[in-house]
Amino acid sequence: MKLNKKNIEQIFFSNIQNKAHLKVRKRSNLRILITHIFDLFHYKVHKNEKLENATMIFSAPEFLDASLFPGFLALNAKNKHICDLKNGWRFEEYLLSLGFLLNSSLRLSLSKYILKRVERKLNGITFNAFICSFPIPICYFIALVLKDRKTKIFTFQHGIYLADYYRANFFEKQIADYNLVWGQVYKDCYIRNGISEKNIIIVNAIINKNYNRDINKRGVNPVFLGQQLYKVLPRIFTEYNNTISNLIDFYAKHNIRLKYKPHPREDIKMSLSKINRSRLYFYEKKRVQSDFFNSITHAFSVNSTALIQALCLGVKCCQILNPGIPNIDFTKYTSITSLNLEGDTDDLISIQDNSFFIEDRFLKLSSNTQYDNSELILKYI
Repeated sequence: MKLNKKNIEQIFFSNIQNKAHLKVRKRSNLRILITHIFDLFHYKVHKNEKLENATMIFSAPEFLDASLFPGFLALNAKNKHICDLKNGWRFEEYLLSLGFLLNSSLRLSLSKYILKRVERKLNGITFNAFICSFPIPICYFIALVLKDRKTKIFTFQHGIYLADYYRANFFEKQIADYNLVWGQVYKDCYIRNGISEKNIIIVNAIINKNYNRDINKRGVNPVFLGQQLYKVLPRIFTEYNNTISNLIDFYAKHNIRLKYKPHPREDIKMSLSKINRSRLYFYEKKRVQSDFFNSITHAFSVNSTALIQALCLGVKCCQILNPGIPNIDFTKYTSITSLNLEGDTDDLISIQDNSFFIEDRFLKLSSNTQYDNSELILKYI
């Protein structure tokens, strides 16, 4: 694919939902430019050894068992930097962050230079497949180079989207040979976005089905699972904070402090009001792991993927419904209950429903997600 202003703008901005999201993205890229400039002094360029029939897996460890893919272990052993986002592509990532802040003409010139760097870095290795989770800009450039070399390109669905609102990005529409989605609901969504049915494969969701659910937890230890709603839903701040404030007030009447688990990339100051920040207990910002839910009894969220994970692990789960926050309704497809916090909350603390149900057309689950997904994808390589 020849680079021009139109497709470069799509590469940089097709994932941007609105002006608020663009503002957040530009701010984060400016922060990267400032905070990571000293890292470049330690950057080293590695020379590739020749390798045939390799597989590049980029930021998708929770989806796949990499050891099952041909050439992956050799790629790790001899050319580890190829798969290492922080080290192998550090300089290119830095240039891409700069590109967000330039005008379209300068961005195009910079992108052509980045593409040449990526081409040189991938020389000497023949790839059968490139598999990535939600494509960040460097993934576009890697995929463009490899697609010209007849490599199969795969990308995974990222998170549980608002299926009725989601807009497929440029990578999913124009670059990927196969889009890997978590259920028929999302396959239908991608088809509505103009992606051919033959280019969509239903795979298992990131969440492992857990048959040893702990349904005998004692006490009440509630957590709100935070999200970056300010990026995708304009004017969401007031509605989101009213929802959380109501929940804080309810538990305060029972001498219980609500806890808040931020999304790994969430800006707390953009999500939460100053008064709500002062009244919440915060967990650290990192990806939710299964053991996080060991002591949690109740989990609340708007539409977080982690809420489904909590359900699988025996936590009493509740989806927040609020007229100002459009959702994909979990209650249509799962045993998660719903709550309108503008209504009556007096019975909230006594939620006892630990039934477990997730409709297969909404999320396909496996007890061995990584292995089963890998075996399925290998059939297409």
